[in-house]
Amino acid sequence: MEENQINENIERYLEGKLTESELVEFENRMNHDPEFLEWVENYRIAVKSVEFYGKRKLKKRLHKIHVEEVLEKPMSGKRQWMLIAAAFFGIMIVTAPFLYNHFYRNPVYDTLFKDNFGLYPDVLSKRGQSEQADIMLEEAMSYYKNKDFENALALFGELDKKHAKYSDVIKFYKGISLLGAGKDSEATEVFKKVTSEPGQPFYEQARWYLALTYLKTGNKKEATKLLQEIAGMKSYNFAKAGKLLEKIE
Repeated sequence: MEENQINENIERYLEGKLTESELVEFENRMNHDPEFLEWVENYRIAVKSVEFYGKRKLKKRLHKIHVEEVLEKPMSGKRQWMLIAAAFFGIMIVTAPFLYNHFYRNPVYDTLFKDNFGLYPDVLSKRGQSEQADIMLEEAMSYYKNKDFENALALFGELDKKHAKYSDVIKFYKGISLLGAGKDSEATEVFKKVTSEPGQPFYEQARWYLALTYLKTGNKKEATKLLQEIAGMKSYNFAKAGKLLEKIE
């Protein structure tokens, strides 16, 4: 079955529009195909986030963008994951406990982070808008998609200060940009704010990125705890969380 048809069936399933026979087949597949189940759950979570944000037009964009960029089968090889180069890699200072722990005791964490970190798709930009704040958001997301994180962060900061309506939603993208820019401690604080209340936009997605942040910084305890919660609750990217747990425990 082609991706577009699968996506349409997921949409109909979430809206309760499948026929009785289709529903039986759909639920049977979810029960026997963990990757398909994760696909369905990721789509559900993404739609909930978009509806919370209040941009109904984004749902149509999500129907196309989210499947193309995020909802592919885990580790399918189709995604081109972004590799983060650590600026200080190779500068091994044994006298620094953190670096020693990160590079010598947990050398696999950096690789696991690189293999699982990718940009969340832009579902915020609006085309053809003339309002200054919308133009700034468009430009910020353009920098973000091109992995020019420093410029993206500068604009996210302006939007956060001057345009309160964007404050909650840009925190998520700001956190990813901080992580991509190597500002791990700042990224941790941002993701903690986004995940402080379950009702926040991109709450479940941010939990996944927070787990990756812990993983990148060698915080095995917190990474493991969060990944276990994600896997146990079948939250966003729960199948990938389960695979990561197998490799770090």
